[in-house]
Amino acid sequence: MRRMIALCLVWAMLLGLLSPGGGALAYAAGEGDTNQSTTASVNESAYKEVAVKPSADAYTLNSRADTNYGSWDVLVLKRDNNSNTNRKIYTRFSMADLGIRDPQKVVSVTLQVYRTDTTGTTGGVGVYPVNDNSWQELGITWNNAPANVLDPLAIVTIGPAAKFYEFDVTDYVKSHWQDEALSFALLGQVHGQQITFASKEQNAAGVGREPRLVLRTTQTPLTSIEVVNPPSKAVYYPGDKLDLTGLIVNGHYEDGSVTPLTAYSVSGFDSSTPGAAQPITVTVEDQTTVFYVDVRPPSGVNPPIWPAGSSLTATGTSKTKTMLAWPQALDNEDITGYRLFDGENIIRTLSSDTMSLQLTGLTPSTMYHFRIEAGDSEGNWTPGPELAVLMELRPSALPQVTSIASGAFDLAAWTVAVNSDGKSVWETPSGNLALTTYASAGSDPLRNVIVHQTPFLGDFVWTGKVMVAPRSDWDDLAVVFNYIDEKNYCFVSLNKSNDDATNGIFRVVNNSLVQLRDFELGLLKPGTAQDLRIDRLGSIIRVYLDGDYIGEAEETQYVNGQVGFASANDRVTLSEMNVYGTEMIDLLSPVAPGQFTAGAQSSKAIRLAWTASMDDSGIKLYSVYRDGELLGTTNLTAYVDEGLTRLSAHSYYVTATDMSNKVSAPSATVIATTLAQDLHPFPFSHSLIDSALREPLLQYQLSLEWTSHSLRSGTALMYLMTAALYNPAYKGSDGTMIKERILAHIRNMLVPGSKREPGASGSLDTSSTSLAIQALDLASTIPAVWDLLTPEEKDKITLIMQAHLVAAHWGHDDDNNFSTGIDQLGNFNKGWNPNYVEGAIASALATVRYLGGAAKANEFLLSFDYDSFMSKLQAAGLSSIAWTFRQTGKAALEAAVKNEFTFRGHTLDQPFEWMKDRALIMYNKTVKAQLYSNDTLRAFVNNPEGLPNVGIIGMAQEFDSVDANGIRSDLDYVTRGWNNSILSLLEAYYYGVATSGSPEDLASIQSRYAIGSTDLIYKAVNGYSGYAKGKSLGIRDAFTADANVGYYWLKELWENVISQPSLIPARNVIPVPDDLAVAKPGTVVLSDDNGQDTGLLDGNYKVTMHMWYGDNGTRYKLYENDVLIDTQILMDQSPNAQSTATFITNKPNGTYKYYAELTNTFGTSRSRDLTVTVQHAAPAKPVLASDNWDGDGNFNVNMNMWWGTNGTTYNLYENGTLIHSQGLTVNTPSAQFASFIITNKEIGTYAYRGELVNYAGATSSNTMIVKVTKH
Repeated sequence: MRRMIALCLVWAMLLGLLSPGGGALAYAAGEGDTNQSTTASVNESAYKEVAVKPSADAYTLNSRADTNYGSWDVLVLKRDNNSNTNRKIYTRFSMADLGIRDPQKVVSVTLQVYRTDTTGTTGGVGVYPVNDNSWQELGITWNNAPANVLDPLAIVTIGPAAKFYEFDVTDYVKSHWQDEALSFALLGQVHGQQITFASKEQNAAGVGREPRLVLRTTQTPLTSIEVVNPPSKAVYYPGDKLDLTGLIVNGHYEDGSVTPLTAYSVSGFDSSTPGAAQPITVTVEDQTTVFYVDVRPPSGVNPPIWPAGSSLTATGTSKTKTMLAWPQALDNEDITGYRLFDGENIIRTLSSDTMSLQLTGLTPSTMYHFRIEAGDSEGNWTPGPELAVLMELRPSALPQVTSIASGAFDLAAWTVAVNSDGKSVWETPSGNLALTTYASAGSDPLRNVIVHQTPFLGDFVWTGKVMVAPRSDWDDLAVVFNYIDEKNYCFVSLNKSNDDATNGIFRVVNNSLVQLRDFELGLLKPGTAQDLRIDRLGSIIRVYLDGDYIGEAEETQYVNGQVGFASANDRVTLSEMNVYGTEMIDLLSPVAPGQFTAGAQSSKAIRLAWTASMDDSGIKLYSVYRDGELLGTTNLTAYVDEGLTRLSAHSYYVTATDMSNKVSAPSATVIATTLAQDLHPFPFSHSLIDSALREPLLQYQLSLEWTSHSLRSGTALMYLMTAALYNPAYKGSDGTMIKERILAHIRNMLVPGSKREPGASGSLDTSSTSLAIQALDLASTIPAVWDLLTPEEKDKITLIMQAHLVAAHWGHDDDNNFSTGIDQLGNFNKGWNPNYVEGAIASALATVRYLGGAAKANEFLLSFDYDSFMSKLQAAGLSSIAWTFRQTGKAALEAAVKNEFTFRGHTLDQPFEWMKDRALIMYNKTVKAQLYSNDTLRAFVNNPEGLPNVGIIGMAQEFDSVDANGIRSDLDYVTRGWNNSILSLLEAYYYGVATSGSPEDLASIQSRYAIGSTDLIYKAVNGYSGYAKGKSLGIRDAFTADANVGYYWLKELWENVISQPSLIPARNVIPVPDDLAVAKPGTVVLSDDNGQDTGLLDGNYKVTMHMWYGDNGTRYKLYENDVLIDTQILMDQSPNAQSTATFITNKPNGTYKYYAELTNTFGTSRSRDLTVTVQHAAPAKPVLASDNWDGDGNFNVNMNMWWGTNGTTYNLYENGTLIHSQGLTVNTPSAQFASFIITNKEIGTYAYRGELVNYAGATSSNTMIVKVTKH
């Protein structure tokens, strides 16, 4: 009876009786669910209606332009004319599914989308045709998405209700009815608009909310139907569900046509009673036919068994969700599946490899009685473990330590912990905690953090009420916990729209951010106070919102600390907070650090180490003292003191500070002396080695290989790999050796089936995957690394290298000109972007070297056997590469690669020519500080007057390029090509390729690299305002370049290694630098030109260093008010003079002290102090005048600044209110002029004040009175 009731429900769904909008849709099986689905039509007397779901849908986000959202269960649409958070929705439908046989019989076609949110904005949404159907659901991004047709097919006003909204696309579909597929884009029409729709991945309670294309046609009478092919499965056992896979039903129509039917209903299946040849009836309209299946009794022989002690467990249980898990059952052959029951009702049939299931949509406050059963191929089912689960979020069993009711927040109990730019202001309006002024800039993972005074130890539960303001712009909040200090803590972050992956659980260690878990989209409800709860039990952190589980993560770094609150802006409020757990009560001071040792690491550095202190509350940090003065702090038990001089002796001791800021007695004092001479050079700073060692392990994700996390991790690996050429056993502050971290990176990519290896498409991803390929190539030449890999690991690496040779050949061989990568994702052209060329050719050269040279590489290509290679990939678990190659397939891939590889006419045995051509491609533009389009300034560097090499060819192409919307110029784009460029040049020196060509060609290449690198570094240091895709990108600088690509590692590699080829080790050879100096540098003299250019001491000047005669230095440092502001690498040309300069810009009024240090291997010489006074940084005083001669209320207000420091902005105030603001061109000390027209003023007296503003401040005019005496 239960099965018959269920069958009736399925019948009702198939007839469309339970489907919104009148049309039945396919039931979407849940994860791990083996239930099949069918699609049915609504039978009407005059019309036939068919609804099909999309074959692909996704949305794109331009602030994360290389991120794919195709797997999400929502489609988010947003339009914001003032930001880069816009989102577009793409859908594609198979026309075969729609089944149009005669366009003349089409009555209507509507695109229907279901709105899921009820708190977003409303307004018009347009549907647009997309002519390119090649986009892939799991590959489409903002950057590679196809363009839509400019004119919409329809615009529909989307209201606040959660329901389907319909777009009429009848005429378009009828005119394209013979196409294989149709794609549509949905775009917002109103600024500030954000709406969330269901995607095809979303299905609630069996009622489809996915987008659908609904076709209504006039009926052609159906005369009969026939089963052309019965389902593949013909034998069933009691409890099985009907599987229609393989069923083909043809329809015969009155007009003589025969068409395969995709919409039908089935009945008659009953697996409760065994029997042979059970008839199953297929019905379409009033026509029927049958096929037959056998239902056999279970064999009763060797049924599945459950291991002793098997249990069913539930975790993360909340109001409507729980995660069930069970062990694998055993059988003499194979387990074929599992059935999950609630009481006596089967709620899910699952595949044999499913051992856990996330249940959602359960009923709050309801007790469920779950049971799992295991089945085998002979129809045997064995009951397994049971579990009763009450759907509620249970209160904490821990004692309550902190309780703050709504309206009772007291700032005296809180401390501002992170305030990145000094602007954070926390207040308690209405007694609740809110950030009223926020830091908007800074490199901290969280910029505005306030922490509560009470520290906690061990497990805790945090609960609170949080709310974001109902605004259309971005907003996010964070709850901080396990707060140790401003660089070490955990936090849970929620964002209304998940811009830039700010939803999730995070850990910060030494200011390095790691996301532990991402949350789904759209959790926050603006304008509504929501209950947030965070549980920490041991290493597991679980998060709940409004009583429902939203995610969890494992975290093992921290066990104590404070709780706090944070936000990126002034949109959020914390109105209630409770903390349950154990308050950390600190009674004792820490024990002094023990076993303190110090030893020379080099001629410039001393390494310190000690054993950890003991304390009842935990150690917060250690303070290191040198010669009695505080040197620095660390949370590790090691420290490296850098920047010392050779043969210098120093005394050291260390103290420990606990969580309550109690300080231990000092350790023993030790003395250490730097070396007289380094045995081998090691041109790397310890602090950057430390940061590279902390970077997350490199791994790739299909179709997202070029994202910032893989670029940064890849750059870190190459930085460490380069350092390993000098000393693979070098240790970071935490004791990790470089070679150990390199091996961890490599092994992380080789985990079978993990899909972490680079996918080898040969397309856009090469700008990132090449970092891994070059690193693997170098690893094979470093015995300290390579000899620790197993033969199996080396075999996997060989397969990866062979695959990437194929990929590079596919994308950049002269004979190939594909529009996609091997993954068949679109938007690729091998001539479009120098960054992709850099990546692909770097990979090609690295794989050729690894595989043994040009002859062996070409031999592999010419004999490439797809089947054999795919078999090896599968056996090795390299599933990403296998998936990528399958997208093209055997015939096309073999045809594409079976020829010798040439690049721009050069063969593989001409690597120098490849290197030369790449330099000419990458650095082929004339250096310029500004870029105009149609006389409009689009891109520019700050402080352009100091830009070196202006007018000389060598600037990177991506600083002066074009895209579909006009000019393209961006620091981030350039840096993404620079990394592969300079790293490949490093390998060319290392392998001797660079010296295999003519000296003249090598000098030309070196010049291009030097000019391009100097240009990029200057623009990164000073800030560069870029332009691409038809809009300004804002200022990007060294910080943003580092966050995306790892700029500081690259900068050090360029300045300390690659730009000095004599220091680069040849393969298996330790480099020995040529020192011309025989003593420390000669006398250093500083001078400045402040006021010499304009006659004004205006804060823009040049500080020049001269060493007139004597031993040269190789490193120059300039300090301003005792802070290092510039470092340069210099050539040793002893005993000739040396000079260099540093451009100082935008200094406010004040006095500045400068001194320089010039260093070589024998020591450091310091200049005398140079004092520079700035007196005229702020704008000169403006003068106002008006022409209100007749007093009629219509007049001009003119501003003149006759001579002096210029302003960048002019503001005009009327009666104290700003009425006009405009930017000005700066040409100090020339005059500046501005005019503003005033009209229609009423009779009265008006006071006007002008104001000139620049970086140093604002200067006001005298107040000017204007009297209006008549109309």
